[in-house]
Amino acid sequence: MIKNTFYNLKADKKKMILEKSLQVLCNTSAISLKVSTIINVTGISRGSFYQYFDTPVDIFWAIIEELQSKNSTILEKIIDEEKGDFFNTFRRMFEVQYTNLLKKENENVVLMLKKSSELITENRIFKVHDTYYSKEFMDKFDLKILRIDTYFEFSKLYILVINIMKYNIQNAIMQNLTLEEALDEYLTHLTFIKYGVIKQEEKHE
Repeated sequence: MIKNTFYNLKADKKKMILEKSLQVLCNTSAISLKVSTIINVTGISRGSFYQYFDTPVDIFWAIIEELQSKNSTILEKIIDEEKGDFFNTFRRMFEVQYTNLLKKENENVVLMLKKSSELITENRIFKVHDTYYSKEFMDKFDLKILRIDTYFEFSKLYILVINIMKYNIQNAIMQNLTLEEALDEYLTHLTFIKYGVIKQEEKHE
């Protein structure tokens, strides 16, 4: 578990811990990460480590949380630009996220995700965060064209689309896909959700 003492750290110290840890996680799975390694690269004491985290794996989740926080800001901007169009928003969001990951400055993030892909597959951290963000963003989407009447229904759709996006991004990273290849794969899944896969029954008089 990531503890409140970590969240309450000064921004520059928190950034240092995450950046130094990211460099280690480029070459080591989070599951294999040792407290002694984090202590050596960050310069914090063992006591401080346990004030901030329960286990070394929590460092990985802290980095993911930081990325998620940035993505929520991007998503809010895209919703406004797409005038609340749900599916256009997530198409754009996928493009932006994957394009950013392909940039040279995010090479370490990609390496980390590859090294610890089994943790992303578990999807543990996203359940709470996606539920929170679905509630925050519901009123920003134009729901008139969707078969959505309640927050419960919207949250299920939102989390489903987000999880499919994360799956496609992870899969694209592991296969070293280009943006065009990755987007084509994601849009196939998104189209199934948008239009469904059951043919309309013909009406006979």
